[in-house]
Amino acid sequence: MVATSTIKDIKIREAGMCWKTAIKFAKNPDAMKKRVSAEINNVVTSFYPTLENYFVKTAERENAVIQHYERFILLESALDVALTLNPQSVGIAQNGLDLCDAFLASIPKGYGTKAAGSEERIIAEENRKAELRGKKPSELGNAIMTMGVGSAIAKAGEELANKLRHDLIPVRTKYLTALENSAGASHPSVVKAKAEIEADTKKRDQLKVQEQKTAAAESLEKMVEAEACKTWLGKLTGSIKPQKSGNEPFPWLSFFGLMALFLIVMAIAKCFVALGVNMKTQSGDDASDGVAFIVALIPALIIRKIIQLKIRKPIKARIQSEIANKK
Repeated sequence: MVATSTIKDIKIREAGMCWKTAIKFAKNPDAMKKRVSAEINNVVTSFYPTLENYFVKTAERENAVIQHYERFILLESALDVALTLNPQSVGIAQNGLDLCDAFLASIPKGYGTKAAGSEERIIAEENRKAELRGKKPSELGNAIMTMGVGSAIAKAGEELANKLRHDLIPVRTKYLTALENSAGASHPSVVKAKAEIEADTKKRDQLKVQEQKTAAAESLEKMVEAEACKTWLGKLTGSIKPQKSGNEPFPWLSFFGLMALFLIVMAIAKCFVALGVNMKTQSGDDASDGVAFIVALIPALIIRKIIQLKIRKPIKARIQSEIANKK
């Protein structure tokens, strides 16, 4: 039943009912469990290449990786049944580890098919996906423009494979434990898998800590900005980027504040510049305006930054102190 399934309809659940029925009505249930587990192991092993080949051919489609992952997990659930029926089987446990490795290796392989397309088409497609997610431009699109198609897509494939490797740690650990119990801790596959899983677990924990720190820093900045913008001066020196939340800075007020400061500094700069420029001719006026514009821009940005720090630094210190006290 599994062997004759299609990619879009893998009949694991239907097959599971047949397996349970076969064991239930068998004259020797223990022997039937071993027979069924061996059959499941063989079927999963023979069907997975079909899964991988389909993904590699269709990797350019949207959500292809997610669908490939879901099909893999569905197929792995059958192997999990086999392991439950025969936990002492070295072959099933080894096949579980091999299956996980094959799946992770298929991600970069699938991404490699993307590089076969034209650079312009790939960038346009990635930017389209980014717009649908509310992000522009696409990170992969930017990477392609700076690194080239092959390097950027290869890097993206490796990064995604590493992320999925972390997600599969519980699955791989399950087969590792089974293999260690049946074949011993000195088995080459056990030694190799244990080292890989330990390294992956360490990387995953480090990434979690980094993500938590980044999220905490972003949250702190938002709280500081929201608190600072309770005053008019804080609003006028706030972020000029559009904000999604009404409790965050007002971009139009911030932009107005920046322009007002720039014009004030420019007027002062123009007075000083005019002393060294011939103001009697039109060309002299043009030169005065141009030099004053350049002279005023950098000081205006520096003054704005100083005001920002002056307002936000004590607020940030107070919020950090409150957070520390709560802990």
